[in-house]
Amino acid sequence: GAWEQLPPGDRARREKAFADKSTKLRSPLFFINPCRLSVRNLAKHVTEAELKQLVFGALRRGVEDGLATPKDAVSHWRAGGELPHAEVMRRATDPDLVCPPLNEKNVREVMPSTFIERDVSRGKKAGGSDAQLAPSRGFGWVDFAHHAHALAALRQLNNNPEYSAEYAAGGRAAAELAKRRKGKGGKGR
Repeated sequence: GAWEQLPPGDRARREKAFADKSTKLRSPLFFINPCRLSVRNLAKHVTEAELKQLVFGALRRGVEDGLATPKDAVSHWRAGGELPHAEVMRRATDPDLVCPPLNEKNVREVMPSTFIERDVSRGKKAGGSDAQLAPSRGFGWVDFAHHAHALAALRQLNNNPEYSAEYAAGGRAAAELAKRRKGKGGKGR
């Protein structure tokens, strides 16, 4: 499958990230925000505006494809524990509550913030703040107003090679290598 085609370094990084995530999920010191996505392995050239454009496009496609379902919304509302069962079931029948419509004219309403972690210790160029001009550390976060939107974007973007070539670290090189391997009729090594 796809796992076997990943380079050993990528597999090791993903296994470490999974182990770190498992440890954090068991710890009472960490809070999981159902409306925030962590974006990893970003190419250094990607800006906050480009990340927002990428994620909003993926969100639009995810909503169109129905990647966030009423069952997902019910699970989220039940997990919150604040709504009585009757209210959860009433909301589950309203498509605008399950997955609110996207406001294409006001992206900030749907995605209030996008942030890329930057290495501010690496000098500043004239004409801007340290954070704006510092190189990316390769990861960031995107906040959503609704859990269903975060889920639709996650399901559209996660491990999707369609987005990797432009936005993932090493994405273009990996895409070119895959084309070359495909042209030779094999999986490579």
